Amino acid sequence: MRKKLILIPVLVLMLLAAATPVIAKPSDGQKVPAILKFPTPPKVTTLDPGVLTWTKGNVSHLRDRIINYSFLLIIDDAPPIAGYAIAERDGNGIPYKIGMTGYHEYYEFWFPTVGGGFEGRGLSHYFDFVSMSSYDLEIHVVLHGTGSFEGQTLNMWRTGGVVGPGWTGYLLKP
Repeated sequence: MRKKLILIPVLVLMLLAAATPVIAKPSDGQKVPAILKFPTPPKVTTLDPGVLTWTKGNVSHLRDRIINYSFLLIIDDAPPIAGYAIAERDGNGIPYKIGMTGYHEYYEFWFPTVGGGFEGRGLSHYFDFVSMSSYDLEIHVVLHGTGSFEGQTLNMWRTGGVVGPGWTGYLLKP
């Protein structure tokens, strides 16, 4: 009886291991460095100011602010691909008491080129936001290729403060 109790879980684990797909590590040449950054000067346009409300304790709540950002996508030192993102910003904070606000932005990206391009989504979290010159952030973006770039994926991220070279990452080729 005891052998059956041990044998059944072992068999189940062996079946699960056999059924689990193998995830291959990309080989050299499949991961190409990439950077996503703002053009100089940055082009940022508020399309809809959203709704800003306040509680009795002077806590602000921002919903549905729509922003259009222009970006440059540079893959492996090739000429930049111009693109843009539409972002929806939500946030809250206590600016008058502690001078801080936190924001989340949900992005839709497009980098069109002749014959294809890249598109996808991103999420950023701004925290310890005191002013446009003082905040920390975490950003993650995943873009997929279209047309002649079909099957390629861009994975970009950034953490840190205001100053930085852009969002770094890589292009994963099939």
